[in-house]
Formats: sequence, structure tokens, C-alpha cells
Amino acid sequence: MADTEVKQEAAWLKWTGIIVSVIQIILAVSFVGMVFWINIFPVKIEVIIIVVLILLSALALYLQFLKYGWVKWTARVIALLLAVILAIGDLYIYQAKEAMNYVSNNEQTEVISVYVLKDDEAKTIADAKDYIFGYHEILDRENTDKYVQSINTSLNKTITSKTYNDLPKMVEALYNKQIGAMILNESYVKTLEEEFPDFEEKTKVIANEYYRTTLDKPVITKNTLTDTFTIYLSGNDECGELNQSGRSDVNILIVVNPKTKQILLINTPRDYYVNVNSLKSGIGKDKLTHAGNFGVEASMKTLSTLYDNWDIDFYVRLNFTSVEEIVDALGGITVNSEIEFYTSPDTSDEKFHFVEGPNKLNGKAALAFCRERQSVAAGDNQRGQDQMLVIEALIDKVTSPSILYNYSNVLETVRNLFQTSLDDDDIASMVKLTMEGANGWNVQSYAAEGTSSHGSSYFFGYSSMWVMEPDMSTVKTAVELMNKIKDGEVFDMDEYLESK
Repeated sequence: MADTEVKQEAAWLKWTGIIVSVIQIILAVSFVGMVFWINIFPVKIEVIIIVVLILLSALALYLQFLKYGWVKWTARVIALLLAVILAIGDLYIYQAKEAMNYVSNNEQTEVISVYVLKDDEAKTIADAKDYIFGYHEILDRENTDKYVQSINTSLNKTITSKTYNDLPKMVEALYNKQIGAMILNESYVKTLEEEFPDFEEKTKVIANEYYRTTLDKPVITKNTLTDTFTIYLSGNDECGELNQSGRSDVNILIVVNPKTKQILLINTPRDYYVNVNSLKSGIGKDKLTHAGNFGVEASMKTLSTLYDNWDIDFYVRLNFTSVEEIVDALGGITVNSEIEFYTSPDTSDEKFHFVEGPNKLNGKAALAFCRERQSVAAGDNQRGQDQMLVIEALIDKVTSPSILYNYSNVLETVRNLFQTSLDDDDIASMVKLTMEGANGWNVQSYAAEGTSSHGSSYFFGYSSMWVMEPDMSTVKTAVELMNKIKDGEVFDMDEYLESK
């Protein structure tokens, strides 16, 4: 009886070990499939992963059949540990893939609101049913008309309306009670406050409607592993939802040549006085930042035209809140400042001091660094340079081994903080490309410049506003530099500019 029990126990242990090994082998196969599915690892790393897993799986299974008890137990422990590690690895890769899918969205939201004066007794649309409603003749008429129709349906009547071709006149009409309510896209409010800084204090929203659309992805035939491509980085000046339109305070073109491992950052000042292409509401001279009110595609089209119809393939959008949280998620960055300066009270509620040379910055300090323009002599031009220094520091951090091999957790953390038209395959290609490069990227930057001037706003009706008149010679130089990157020329920025 005792011998039978011993044999039964030995057989049970033997089969338990074999089952654990089989499960571990299945998980190993699953893990290899997940590695190919996410497609971020260079071929040499994929080969190493496969070879190591084959050897460990074969070893664990082989040891199950040896005589020595301690060897069998060692094999079972190895197989069990491998199974657990591989299961965690599968989950880790799945989460990374989901995070990539999440940030690769092209949804845009427009919020159309009804504004009345702050002391108005109306609290709902029904309360304002007998008011005269003012709205703009051109600006976002598609969504405005939808909302007017929605209001008419909800009230079971046609509201009395008056259209304006001049936004300031419409606001003044509301202030003077010539109209009782104003229908306006919320993305225009910050622009309105350039002329009416008390707008939000004097008005209130009694109703709104959200209109969500999916932006058409342009057909990109470029291979991001081999072909030069350009990303538009747009920094929204709002702290709300990223998919809402709004002024773009940061306008940086990132030209990437994956073959030569070169990146060129081109900054265009927010107040550049250019032909803004709104895509739907016409084309006219206005500040570049106002293009963002019409969506990221309007900014891309406007910049493309400015830079000799340069192809802009993708975009990445973030807002001021994003910068702070992304830097913190990365564990901070080191920025090499060109000058020493202190931040002004308008930039941050905390005073920061930046030295010439390296500065280790957390998210709040990095945000203050790239927003400052009041306390630096070069104003907007310096701010543009500083924004690119922060971008360079971010590129250095995200391409470092410590981040690359933990990028899944980082991407999961920051996935709500930016929006991009890059699809998951494009993101995976860039990660793979970075992991293949032992020497890192050569990142250089250049800023288009201009002079202070005044101009009228084609879209918002301001007769005179502060603008930056473009220095077209710097725009031409920017195009030359972009073409050098595209053509695969390896060059030093300072030497090239000195030779001109």
C-alpha cells in the first residue's frame, strides 16, 4: 500500500511538472506572438527573445525527466517562474498596444454655447426664447446652424436672430443689450479676450451643445522607418479637453530623417502675421495662433503654405497641462538654457530661476520655462527657442534606454495627455527605430523670426492688433534646412548659418 501511494505521488508530481512546463511553453509561444504583434522590437532583439525562450523552455522540460528529485523541483520552479513572467509580459504588451491605440485618435469636438450677460435672469434656453440671438455670418456656421435648428426644435418655434460679420460688434451688441443672447463656438473665447478681457466676467453660458467629428486621416504613403516625414507639434493654450479647438501658442514642425537619425525643429512664432487658411471660413491675413481656432488641420495647412507648400504628415497636440504632466511622468528633464532669467508673475504662480546651461526641471518648472516671454529681452522669439529646448530635452529623455525599455508604463501614464494622428504602427516604427540606434539622434533647431507690427484680424474683426511681421529670409532659410534634412545631408546648424 505504501509503495502504491509513493508511486502515485511520484506520478502526480511528474505530471504536475510536465503540465506546468507545457503551460509555460504555451505562454512562451503567446509571448513571441505578442512581441511580433506590437512590432516595436528590432529584429536582433526578437531573435534573442525567441532563442532564449526556446532554450529555457527546453531546459525546463528536459529536467523534468531526470532522476534527481532536486533537479525536478528546480525545473518545476523554473517553469512556474517563467510562466508567471511570460503572463505578466503578455499583459504588459497588451496594455502598451491599447495605449498606442488610445492616443491615435482623430476626434475633434466643437462646443457651441449660448451666452447672455452675467446679470441676465435667463437660466435656460426656454427663459430666453423671446430674445434676439446674435451669431457670426461666417465663423463655424456649420455647427452654429445645427445648434440654431436644435434650439428651434426644442422651443417649437423659430428664434429671432441677427447675424454679424464682425465679432467685436456682436459682443458690443450683447453688452449694449441690442441682442439678448449670443451663439458662439467656445474655442473663440480666448481670442475674444484679446479685445474684451472682461468677457467671461460679464457673461454666462445658459446652454451648449457638443459636436464631435472624426478628422479624415490623410493617406500617408511614407514609410516612417526609411522616409523623411514631418510632424506638426501644436501646443494649445487651454487647459480643457485636448480634442477641442483653440489657439495654438506652440507651432513647431519636427522634420525627421530616420536614415540619417537627424531631427530638425522649426519654430514659428504664434503671432506671425500670415495668410491663415481656415479650410471652411475663408483665407485671410491673421495671427498664426488664430488658425488653431479652426482646428489642427487649419494650422497645418497654414504652415504648409508658409513654408513653400511643405508636406506636413502628422500632428501631435498637447496643452499646457499636458506639458507639466508628461515631464513629471518621464521623471523630469534636463534643459540647456541659452540665457539666465527669472519667470514673471504672469507666467507662473511660483517664481523660477533658470541658469545659463543645464537645468534639471520638473513638470511645473518646464512649463514655466517654455511659457516665459515677459522677462526675456527677445520676447516671443526667445520663448520659441525655449520651447524647442524643452522639446529637445523631451526627445533626449524618451529615447534614452531607461525610458525605451519601460515605455509601456510611460505611454500608459501619459496617454490622456496628448492627441496624435500617428497610428499605432507609426508609433511602433519610431520606437523600433530608436531602439535600433546605438548613437541616438542628432537634434537641431531653428526659429523663423520677425518684427513687431500691427495688423487687422481677417476672421475676428479687430482693426488693429499686435502681430509679428515675418522675416521672409528666415522662412526661406527654414525651408532650405528642411530640404537638407530631407535630402539626407548631415550638417552642423551653426556652421551652416555662419556660411550663409
